[in-house]
Amino acid sequence: MLKQNSAPKSRGFTLVELMVTLSIAAILATLALVSFKTSVDKKGQESSVDKFIAYMNFARTESIKRGTTVSLNTTVTNRWDEKFHIYLDANTDSQYNDGETIIRTVHPDEFSSATITTNNDTSNFSFKPNGKTTATVFTVTQGGSASTITLNNYGKIFVTTI
Repeated sequence: MLKQNSAPKSRGFTLVELMVTLSIAAILATLALVSFKTSVDKKGQESSVDKFIAYMNFARTESIKRGTTVSLNTTVTNRWDEKFHIYLDANTDSQYNDGETIIRTVHPDEFSSATITTNNDTSNFSFKPNGKTTATVFTVTQGGSASTITLNNYGKIFVTTI
């Protein structure tokens, strides 16, 4: 006698197995996306720190090279991620006056979505011809990442990640 198979053996995945696999994949993708955003924010914040330090070093170098006071002046008090000017401060008052030469203008889009503030309500600071300045601490934040930039009286810059 011939034996009959009651049902052919099916191959593939069941709908439940497919849904479980897709759910796990979605969870892993969400975790990866959160991690990626944190990484992007940190890199953006580091980039803003590097750019701001480059502008401070530029101003200090120009003051030493030209033998005159070079000042930085922001358009919004305590916000250095907004537009600011680097200029030759002819009367050394740390305030931009008509007739003073602007060396460089820095626009807000230079710092992507970072926020740069100071520890005091200052909208300006200067580098003297010997490279010295007033000590100031800046805080750079973006997303969940933050760093402090400490500028000491001698124009030396220190960066600390918070």
